[in-house]
Amino acid sequence: MKLISLVRGSTIIETSVLPGGTAKSASGNTAVETSVLPGGTAKSASGNTAVETSVLPGGTAKSASGNTTVETIVLPGGTAKSASGNTAVETSVSPGGTAKSERGNTAVETSVSPGGTAKSESGNTAVETSVIPGGTAKSASGNTAVETSVLPGGTAKSASGNTAVETSVLPGGTAKSASGNTAVETSVLPGGTAKSASGNTAVETSVLPGGTAKSASGNTAVETSVLPGGTAKSASGNTAVETSVLPGGTAKSASGNTAVETSVLPGGTAKSASGNTAVETSVLPGGTAKSASGNTAVETSVLPGGTAKSASGNTAVETSVLPGGTAKSASGNTTVETSVLPGGTTKSASGNTTVETSVLPGGTARSASGNTTVETSVLPGGTTKSASGNTTVETSVLPGGTARSASGNTTVETSVLPGGTTKSASGNTTVETSVLPGGTARSASGNTTVETSVLPGGTTKSASGNTTVETSVLPGGTARSASGNTTVETSVLPGGTTKSASGNTTVETSVLPGGTARSASGNTTVETSVLPGGTTKSASGNTTVETSVLPGGTARSASGNTTVETSVLPGGTARSASGNTTVETSVLPGGTTKSASGNTTVETSVSPGGTAKTVLV
Repeated sequence: MKLISLVRGSTIIETSVLPGGTAKSASGNTAVETSVLPGGTAKSASGNTAVETSVLPGGTAKSASGNTTVETIVLPGGTAKSASGNTAVETSVSPGGTAKSERGNTAVETSVSPGGTAKSESGNTAVETSVIPGGTAKSASGNTAVETSVLPGGTAKSASGNTAVETSVLPGGTAKSASGNTAVETSVLPGGTAKSASGNTAVETSVLPGGTAKSASGNTAVETSVLPGGTAKSASGNTAVETSVLPGGTAKSASGNTAVETSVLPGGTAKSASGNTAVETSVLPGGTAKSASGNTAVETSVLPGGTAKSASGNTAVETSVLPGGTAKSASGNTTVETSVLPGGTTKSASGNTTVETSVLPGGTARSASGNTTVETSVLPGGTTKSASGNTTVETSVLPGGTARSASGNTTVETSVLPGGTTKSASGNTTVETSVLPGGTARSASGNTTVETSVLPGGTTKSASGNTTVETSVLPGGTARSASGNTTVETSVLPGGTTKSASGNTTVETSVLPGGTARSASGNTTVETSVLPGGTTKSASGNTTVETSVLPGGTARSASGNTTVETSVLPGGTARSASGNTTVETSVLPGGTTKSASGNTTVETSVSPGGTAKTVLV
């Protein structure tokens, strides 16, 4: 057992301990973070900004009260009690435990897994409670947001909050939401029925297989999703109308003035009305998606066995096709992006700003040369050749393949996974490095952009750049993208799930069959993803709070001022401290990571059974 503490000035103090040890971090002015793997105990000193503690199953975490964020997580069989922080107090307990949160000034959030009961005290801004199957959640009425979710067999009733009231119930239950002034969101899983009160801004309803969702027409956003065997009809809202239907259903969205988004899972068909700003349609395996041409964004995705054709939009045209399908994107003025999963082929039209293409194992990706960014990734057994763009050319190839990157003016980045070799062309700004499972990562320090790739069963290296951070996930693994100031983009492959960090403009949520993703309403964007067997709740931060949970692991993001992001890889555990800009951590099972800690980014990794070392750059 090794304990490593780093102190760099007054910015970040981060400590990680491997299983069976104990970590105590000194209190830093900005972030104090401690993580302990299963069987250990973590106690963090109180920092001025963020105190975050995580303990894996069988342990107990108690966090000191920090001025901004206090977050505590305990996995199954444990109990978490969080000290009351001035901004956010968040506590989660897995099955068989009980979580009670002290009252915080801004957000009080409590979640309890199956067989438990969560009661949250009323906070001034947000009170959020979730209970997993067999339990019952009652949330106190908060001034801004009251959100309650109950998994199968339970019932959720939310008090009416002034801004957002959100309730979700899983299969066999029924959700009724009080009408809030801003957002009323209700979701019901298979066999249930969801009826949402009409809110002034957003009314969102989702029903899983065998149910039916009807949303009242809201002034800004009306969003409805129905899982397999159901049907979703959304009322036409002035700003956003979004509808998704899972396999065997059909989704028809009313035409909204700003955004019309429709997704259909396998065996269904999605047709979206043409919206003025964004039209997005996704169809899962065996279906077909056709999107009307919107003025700003047209996005279409089709899962395995289907075909996606997107109308050409003025700003963004994005198309993704899963294994066995083919995606052809019309050329948009700003962004053209296409992704095809294993066994398929993508060809992207050349857009003025960004052309990006990804192909999973057994396929081939060729990207048209765009004026700004051309990026291509191919998974194991394939080959990628990227056209040289004016700014960024990036290529990654998974095990058994070879990556050659054209030299771009700004960034050339190449990564090759196990058994291969990486050679990076030296770009003017950034040269990045990959880690081979069981090997060693050497990163050149770049000034601007560091990007990450994760290969199945193996490796993630992310840095956070000022402009764009992009992540790809291969089937069976999961990669979390650090959120940059401008663009964060994510792809989801069958069997895994990636949630894209939300930027200033767009919030997008996807639901995979058997799972459910709900986006919390934050000041700008809060996005949450839940994978089957796990549960994630995003705290509402000022700009973006994003959390991902992988089956068997649990990640909780503290709500920081800009971005706090956490990734957990199955079998490992990474906790990100909330720094002023971006703190990101990666864990490679069986390997070794070294994070450069710059003035902006602090990155730490822990390898199960190994030792975490943090490098200061």
